[in-house]
Amino acid sequence: MHTTRWLAAVLSGIMAVLAPGVPASAADFRGPYHFQSAYYTNTCADVAYGATNPGARVQQWTCYDGAAERWRMDPVPYLVGPTRFYQVWNLNSRLCLDLPYGDPAKPLQQWRCQPGDQQLWAAELYPDGKGIRLRNLMANYQCLSVDTAHGAGASLWVRPCQPVNSQRWLTTS
Repeated sequence: MHTTRWLAAVLSGIMAVLAPGVPASAADFRGPYHFQSAYYTNTCADVAYGATNPGARVQQWTCYDGAAERWRMDPVPYLVGPTRFYQVWNLNSRLCLDLPYGDPAKPLQQWRCQPGDQQLWAAELYPDGKGIRLRNLMANYQCLSVDTAHGAGASLWVRPCQPVNSQRWLTTS
């Protein structure tokens, strides 16, 4: 037991040096967070108009430290190989980040938290260690993305993962 705690502490320390400001372990991903886009300066994942109803659109919006842009990531007891999954839910509405009908052609929404691949997100360090990206299980691990053609108010989507800032999220408390 002592060796396990020691190893966890060493790995946590290594991650803190390699990726400052990025969660070092699954437990650290819980939040609450603002998911700030690395593509658009000072925009965060936000529930449109602070809505608390299922089906409300999730968008990018100017970060303002409001409840509609605060999120938690709760681990679920579901693994695919070594990949751990999370339900990402909004602190204001208590609803989960959801891919409607599992269709990547639809913008993301919030919906009642339930078991289902459309609400399962894998969090991983961005390839250069600066920020994270979120991959949706239902969408064949496509990444949470901002719409680069529009700024504040544009919907969030899942898109094929690429090493681009539109899929990089900085987690701030």
